Amino acid sequence: MAYYSIPGYIAFIDPLPPTATQKIQPSEGKRNCTGLLMDGSANELRHKKRIYRDGTP
Repeated sequence: MAYYSIPGYIAFIDPLPPTATQKIQPSEGKRNCTGLLMDGSANELRHKKRIYRDGTP
């Protein structure tokens, strides 16, 4: 797997409420993700990407 295909952040969230056409509103997803990054609920994996890319711990 290429290092750039590894996600930088991982967060587990509750399902977002769908619209009438059973789609997720992009603005709701962006707002939710921004909140997770700001309060520290998302797990940061960027340092692991650097290790994987460089091959050094």
